[in-house]
Amino acid sequence: MAKNETAAAQDIDGKSGLLPVVIAFVTGVVLVALIAAGVVYFRAYQQNNGELAAQDESTRAACDFARSTNTYDFEGDLDGFLQAMKDGATDDVVGSLEQNWDVLRQLLTESKVKSWVDEATCGFQSGDEENAKVLVNIGLMKTNAVTPEPKRQDIAVVAGLEKDGDRWIVNQWDLAMLAGAGGAPAQPADPGAPAPAAPEGQPAPGN
Repeated sequence: MAKNETAAAQDIDGKSGLLPVVIAFVTGVVLVALIAAGVVYFRAYQQNNGELAAQDESTRAACDFARSTNTYDFEGDLDGFLQAMKDGATDDVVGSLEQNWDVLRQLLTESKVKSWVDEATCGFQSGDEENAKVLVNIGLMKTNAVTPEPKRQDIAVVAGLEKDGDRWIVNQWDLAMLAGAGGAPAQPADPGAPAPAAPEGQPAPGN
């Protein structure tokens, strides 16, 4: 074999020997990139699922709180009603109600107040896996000694919630404004603080 042919053969053999190494290297780089991309995607998927679950759970908790704290009967367990509020909210939300509860309970009983929720709709506004804001629209039905026929009152609340262990609790209950029936001025109402009477323009459960 000629000298040039020998050199060419050695060159080809050398490149052939390097080929598996190059392929292995490239394959390894691609594999690492795929793994890294998979990890990023998986983390994003987990985060997205966690946020979606938080939205559903906080929204459901806000609606549950609205129903439980707007359903009471002067002939029923009013202390149980107060306990339901305490179980579903922070002290900041129920503190004032608890301090005045003895007077309020007496007034509710004397005025024969009943309240229940005709409908409640809740929509997630903002938040993450630890905190949330939810808009709560409540259609209340109420009766009392003066108005024995059920009367509906529509109110809106922006609820703030925080994650407490494996559940969501209300840490803010801000009144929104809804236009009254028949073009009456919008007026605030407080679904979380029952009272049989309130000044005009400030309705409260039991009116």
